[in-house]
Amino acid sequence: MREPTGLRARLGRPGSRSVVVLATLAAIVAGCFGAAGMSLLGWQFAPPLAGVVRAQGIDREVFPGLTVRGCEDGSQDVFSPEDYGLSCAHVPPFVLNPDGEGTRYGFMEYRVDPSAATRDNVAFTTAVRDRLVDAGWRIGSDIRVHDGIDDLDTSVLDGTSAPFPGNDVETNVREATFWATRDGLVLEFFNATGTDSPYGAADPDVTARFTVARSAPWWLWAMTATGALLGVAAGWLLTGWISRRTEGDGASTFIAALPAWLCAIPLTVAALPLNEQVGRPWSEGVFVGLHAKLAPWPDLGFDYVNPVAGLAVAAFLPALLVAALTRRTPAGDRLWGDDSAEAR
Repeated sequence: MREPTGLRARLGRPGSRSVVVLATLAAIVAGCFGAAGMSLLGWQFAPPLAGVVRAQGIDREVFPGLTVRGCEDGSQDVFSPEDYGLSCAHVPPFVLNPDGEGTRYGFMEYRVDPSAATRDNVAFTTAVRDRLVDAGWRIGSDIRVHDGIDDLDTSVLDGTSAPFPGNDVETNVREATFWATRDGLVLEFFNATGTDSPYGAADPDVTARFTVARSAPWWLWAMTATGALLGVAAGWLLTGWISRRTEGDGASTFIAALPAWLCAIPLTVAALPLNEQVGRPWSEGVFVGLHAKLAPWPDLGFDYVNPVAGLAVAAFLPALLVAALTRRTPAGDRLWGDDSAEAR
């Protein structure tokens, strides 16, 4: 009977359907890592965030006539890159969430002192939104009102300090929030009212504030897509090379294929950029997810290595070593998922 041709033949296993599956999974994984690598490289050339708010007058658009404090003013009440050993002039592209779990875009925070106007939080927030629309901002979400104060954690809607299922925070604070975009920036506005302290004492966090973060420029999307395509091609071609090198050598095929098959499904799922940034633009989830494929995970104890990258090394390094050290022999045993008895 005539042997199959096409993809299986090009991969060196004309009698095996499984090799096509494995090559496809390897291409997906390599594509994700290629996209992650190019994404991280591209972010190093993104325009700096420091100084943008004051230079563009965004603070005056949000809070006209009010004294606005930020990291540049030495305020201790706002998020500061100094918390990460950096200066206000160097905002990293990605930072840990305030609770230390998960990652989000790097950002700058600005706030004003509470006043009679800000205490009417919904009316004040509506006025801010309308001013931003007049200034050319595109509103990305309706005004939401929630209990508690959003602590800027993007892993859950409205932050971990606000009550949500499983979090029994009791508070009389109500906060209104929305986000908007303009010219490569994402602005998220918050305005809280209430005490949130015993005996009705004032809480310095109960005030109006906003954050500004960069969004991915168009050329970063192009770089990321290029990295993904190069990764897909490399993953497919390397799998084909390994398959052809180990064809006919049962022991080498087994050693090369076993770790790859054991890690195939969990690695493929882990490599996909599926990190949702709740209540934020969907594109942030893509790039935060890509960042998570190569950056350390200190919140889970991986201070210097990335567990997803480590799993990829465990899956494919044995195959690469075996293929490099194995001499190609005439077709014999095909333990690399050879599921076609007719090939024999």
